[in-house]
Amino acid sequence: MPHRFTARIAELTAETRGFWNDRVLVECAVDGLGPGLWRLRCRLRRPAVVSLTLTFPRSGGGQGGRPLPLRCDLDPEPAENTKPAGRVEDGERRASGGRASVDGRELLLPASFTVGKTLRLIAEPRRIRLAITPPCEISEIEGVVFERLTACDIARIGWQKAIPLLGRPRLLMAKLREVFSGAMPLALSAGAGTAAGAWLSPGPEPSGRETMERRGSAYAFDGSDGATAAAYDLWRQIFESPAEQDRLAQALRNAAIQAPTMLAVYYSANDNPGALEQFLEGQRAIRTGKAPPDDAGSPLTRARWHLLVLDCARAPLPAPSWERIEAKATAAGVGLSVREVAGPQVPIGLICDAARGQGAVGFTFIERAGRFSHLAVPSFALAFERRPDALAVYGDCDRITPDGRRHAPRFKPQWSPLFAAGCDYVGAPIVFRVTDHPVLCTATLHHPGSAAFELLMRLDAEVKGLAIAHVPRVLFHEAEAVGYARHAQTNAPGREVVEAVLRDWALRTTRHGGIEIAPPIDTEGERAPWHRIQWPLPKEPPLVSILIPTKDHPALLEQAIASARQADYPAREIIVIDNGSTGARQRALLARLAKLPEIRILYDRAPFNFSRLINGARQAARGRVLLLLNDDVEAIDRAWLREMVSLAMLREVGAVGALLLYPDETIQHAGIVLGLLGGAGHAFRHAPASLAARDPRLAVPREVSAVTGACLAVRTELFDAVGGFDESLPVAWNDVDFCLKLRTRSLRNLVTPHARLYHKESATRGRDRTPNRLARLARETERFLDKWGEGVLDDPYYSPHLARNCEDFRLRIAGGPLPGQAPEHDAEHQPGHGRRHEPRHKA
Repeated sequence: MPHRFTARIAELTAETRGFWNDRVLVECAVDGLGPGLWRLRCRLRRPAVVSLTLTFPRSGGGQGGRPLPLRCDLDPEPAENTKPAGRVEDGERRASGGRASVDGRELLLPASFTVGKTLRLIAEPRRIRLAITPPCEISEIEGVVFERLTACDIARIGWQKAIPLLGRPRLLMAKLREVFSGAMPLALSAGAGTAAGAWLSPGPEPSGRETMERRGSAYAFDGSDGATAAAYDLWRQIFESPAEQDRLAQALRNAAIQAPTMLAVYYSANDNPGALEQFLEGQRAIRTGKAPPDDAGSPLTRARWHLLVLDCARAPLPAPSWERIEAKATAAGVGLSVREVAGPQVPIGLICDAARGQGAVGFTFIERAGRFSHLAVPSFALAFERRPDALAVYGDCDRITPDGRRHAPRFKPQWSPLFAAGCDYVGAPIVFRVTDHPVLCTATLHHPGSAAFELLMRLDAEVKGLAIAHVPRVLFHEAEAVGYARHAQTNAPGREVVEAVLRDWALRTTRHGGIEIAPPIDTEGERAPWHRIQWPLPKEPPLVSILIPTKDHPALLEQAIASARQADYPAREIIVIDNGSTGARQRALLARLAKLPEIRILYDRAPFNFSRLINGARQAARGRVLLLLNDDVEAIDRAWLREMVSLAMLREVGAVGALLLYPDETIQHAGIVLGLLGGAGHAFRHAPASLAARDPRLAVPREVSAVTGACLAVRTELFDAVGGFDESLPVAWNDVDFCLKLRTRSLRNLVTPHARLYHKESATRGRDRTPNRLARLARETERFLDKWGEGVLDDPYYSPHLARNCEDFRLRIAGGPLPGQAPEHDAEHQPGHGRRHEPRHKA
């Protein structure tokens, strides 16, 4: 077999996925690529995000006989991409390279951009496919090269991996024993391990205090997301490049959009006057810096803003302020008009009339200090053209320092109303369509300073969120001095405004009021701009049937039963499903439990099938709500069950999951993200639980694609409506499949951090890659993907710009794990948590 070969490009296919997610799929010939250690390198003429998918024959070959698809992102190679970036003078363009603007500086990019991955194949792939984003031409792909690693390569990489272990001799010897026994190769980058291939461990696994300190900074909703400044600079080179701007301009021309206009509305009663100054200063900087292409006929160059100032009689702007506004608007090339309003209300009809008069397709409120990107107007105009049903479109944002340095990107999920209600994650930028829709032309908003938030939540209540779209691009730069935790909502008047908006939204959404809104959470001496919303239970709390599968773990089962019985909830029954226990202690415990009036014991001695166990227990359950609970789960407080049931009873909610922790107070489950680790992963796995004090994704309930079956609540009527669990998925993927069936009925799956439990056994059982289990996982993954298609792995609640090879929400192009981090990307770390029972309960 050759030591090195260049793959032949067999096919290049453009895939349209909504302009901002468009990509090309490159099919490569794979003759000569067999089992072994390989290094893949892809060389392009310009920076891009490149993902690899290997597919394998459905039968034969590999451990277990039916290997899985292997998916991962290729990592930028520093050796190829960190050439000195020289200054490019005005008008200069090097033929061998390209230009990119970083913080106002024109940088020379290298002529080639290389990404790669080291992988271990244990079967011969049937097909190799590269997905390149943004799209490129075939002439821009310089080569796809595979190199077989030699013994010298393996020794060199292995020695580099061993260096961090030299100060920890016990751990070094343990790792060496694993290597020499064949259980773990030394060389590979991080990624998902499957029956088809595995990524090599990048080094030692920190534990305890070291883990929390090392990983704590990797998770932050303020936008760091574990990304370094260099990674974000590279992201900007890829997605804000001249080529990408040209592609946007051409898309606008194709849509006959030649001079897009947006209306910016500033209300004089707003308590953040600095926001208007920042807006005008940003437009002036764009005009003087000539950020868009210089082509006068380009839709990007002709895009413009018009400023509408609503002068409130109760809070008029003084004359000096008017003069300053007029001067800055003229300098920024922004049109200016003024309308007088009597009261503090925001008249949407007046705003729409003013927008029509200026030919604007949308309007936005200037409420937060910051600057709009020069691509904001054309991007929003194109989004409205491509989504005729969209009434509101929001984008991503980052932060900008006073000297113009951009950093800390915040990449947002698609519309997530419960998450927005808890923390207003949308923030800025958001643009509303100029239309005759009643909500957008006849409504009167009552809360200056939070008009955008109020209108957004009213749209969700009236149109069910179907008209709210997301553009996955950074289109707003929040002023550094503001900071996410210093928004106006944290002061007393702002909190009152938000609470009034939320109560109105809850009443419109659920048709009943009575929610309780806890004050913003204190974090690091500041008021955090998120709230805890407590939903009321019905006047007669529904009976909850708690279903606990088990086998031969009496100590764990006893703790799980105690957690269920001690929960602060008045109406429950407990059904224990014993799957063939043989231990005397287990049998004695079951006999004692059977004497309690609220507990029933079911016996199932057939081979383990989690889906069958749950479906069978459902037939015996009498409750209006079913709660699936692993026997290795223990509650941290008594309020967990009330919280889960109150959310499960909301009419638009499907499954509700809990925040599960490892015994060392790190996170095991905060929702399932599809598309991670080659299949699916757990959000924030191994992050410290204390992160919730500064990250709203762990502080308020939010929508997710799926939740783990280890602790899952759902209304019984919904369980029956979707046919329960799929018994053809006995171990893996069954919980994800169930949650997706709920989503097809327009129901939302939630995870709540206010229900916290320990998930003990999952942290102690370790990795397991036996051929039989790998084969089983491969079969069930194949069955799941045949049923739902690979498109299901594009999770709507996970930005396309975030990494697929890890679970810490870092930038996709930031590479592998953090230094010293080695997540357990093993075959058993896949959805479907019935598997927790079967392996450890067998003798």
